Amino acid sequence: MRLRIYIEIDQVYEKDILGNVLKFISEIDSLDKKVYVNFMDNLEYFKVEPLLFGSQVKKFDDLKIYG
Repeated sequence: MRLRIYIEIDQVYEKDILGNVLKFISEIDSLDKKVYVNFMDNLEYFKVEPLLFGSQVKKFDDLKIYG
């Protein structure tokens, strides 16, 4: 099973990330992972955490951008 990661990041990065998803995934060394990104307003920091449980994956399924 591939590792799943959830990222919260400021929405100012949304256009850049979604404009070239593969480049972003490569830069964060996650080509072998499933990646879920939540673009949020006014975040000063980003957050990264693993999605370990099926209920987490189901909750964030609409945020999946890769994998």
